[in-house]
Amino acid sequence: MTDADRDAFIQRMLQPVLAARDQWGILPSIALAQACLESAYGTRLSAQHNYVGLKDVSFDAGSGGDILTVEDPAMADAPRRARFENFRNETHCAMTLGRLLMRVPAYAQYRDALPDPEACALALQGVYAMDMNYADKLMQIVDRHDLRRYDDAK
Repeated sequence: MTDADRDAFIQRMLQPVLAARDQWGILPSIALAQACLESAYGTRLSAQHNYVGLKDVSFDAGSGGDILTVEDPAMADAPRRARFENFRNETHCAMTLGRLLMRVPAYAQYRDALPDPEACALALQGVYAMDMNYADKLMQIVDRHDLRRYDDAK
């Protein structure tokens, strides 16, 4: 995958993520980094239009399929079956992520950490993703693509 491919994926996800920011108050840099990481820049989806690896959240999304997943690569977890959500499009995916992060009690530390990208990424580690390097991976993507520039843009 080229840098141009990565940049094109970020541009494709930008407007849906900004719409989710406007409606729900999520941090664009982290949401974009999640999409990049969880979908390998759109090349590996867990379900239809599921760019952020959302499992069955039982809001209004469509039922997805079961796939094998490894929760924490550092722990050499055995793959497990998990049900991932299907979404209608990128916007539906980003809006559902926003609703999850801003409404579900388990993500209170994420909300408390706003608008600090590092603190938000750390708040997701061990909650959104069991990978104990999740925050570092998100911040590497944020820095590589200068995604903080979208946090204040309106």
